[in-house]
Amino acid sequence: MGNTPTSIYPESNLEELYSLPRKYEVLKLLGQGNFGVVLKCLDQNTKKTVAIKIAKVFRDLNEEASMMQVLMDNNLDQQNIVKFYGGFWMNKYLVFEKLDMSLKNYLCKRKAPMSLQDIRTVIQQLATAFDALTAIGVIHTDVKTTNIMLVDHVRQPLKVKLIDFGLAIFKSNAKHVKIHQTPFFR
Repeated sequence: MGNTPTSIYPESNLEELYSLPRKYEVLKLLGQGNFGVVLKCLDQNTKKTVAIKIAKVFRDLNEEASMMQVLMDNNLDQQNIVKFYGGFWMNKYLVFEKLDMSLKNYLCKRKAPMSLQDIRTVIQQLATAFDALTAIGVIHTDVKTTNIMLVDHVRQPLKVKLIDFGLAIFKSNAKHVKIHQTPFFR
């Protein structure tokens, strides 16, 4: 979702606004995008912090859930792709591993440009992700700095994962689908 977490919803009402199963405790709003919002939640059963993507009204996340299941069935979470834990309530809610910050936010916070070695490190990880996607015939179609996340910029500087497969398609369908991509990144 990449937008900053400024919200039209007060954080104190997030529990009421997004009626998640009791298993999840809403900690805070992480971001909003065109298709939904992402909440940082605590899974009461596992005690792990997760990110839950919630579809906006009249939108479901079935296609993204299906695509993420294919990626997880092929163990792509080991190839710099965000880990998907599953969906619930007819895929109106998708549960992912909680990542740290987008590459865009990281670059904005820095006082200096990234070194060539740091850029190389990020590109190598993205190449691994793209290679894995190519091997199973998937095209992301929406690669941009908000869809590249740092895992933990303090403990694992520059370890990145690719997120947001809501517009991803299979290569075999590429001729039949109009690809929507942010013009700046095209």
